[in-house]
Amino acid sequence: MATLLAVPTAIADVFHGRWIRGAIEETYVRLGGHAVWGDAISDETPGARGGTNQHFYNDASIFWNPDVSGGVARQVGGLIRSKWEENDWEQGYLGYPTTDETALPQRTGRFNHFEGGSIYWSPETGAHPVSGAIKQYWSARGGKTRCWDYRHLIQNSTSLMSLVFSILNMAMFVWRYGV
Repeated sequence: MATLLAVPTAIADVFHGRWIRGAIEETYVRLGGHAVWGDAISDETPGARGGTNQHFYNDASIFWNPDVSGGVARQVGGLIRSKWEENDWEQGYLGYPTTDETALPQRTGRFNHFEGGSIYWSPETGAHPVSGAIKQYWSARGGKTRCWDYRHLIQNSTSLMSLVFSILNMAMFVWRYGV
């Protein structure tokens, strides 16, 4: 008499330049695998707060933290990735990504959301982070779907005046710390 055993499906690690494993491997495959991202150009590296990350040939990285985004690893690429790197990756105020890089509905730009804000990119303006009170105000009033769209988004801060300002199309939002 034969006995059938229930064996769980195994998740196999993938080797493309370097080993790609676990949650990073799941996202790598989910978003197109080697055909889209190319070889891994780094080993999986420890990140902030118990997370990990890995970088890929086609100007993309995948970051994972068990406590962020339901434990799903997230992809960040191109000029959004470069802007995030300028802001100290996951160790900076933006923290870990909470979405994969996503095309906007108008298809004229892209974005990633992070724990502490978002980075929007368009061909006209490049990549710009938006966070804090300005992002909350902008999002509550329709965000990228309203007349002040992300393509004219520039957010800067200056310690001299303790002001943060953002220019969204023809509207300018100013927020002063502590006010």
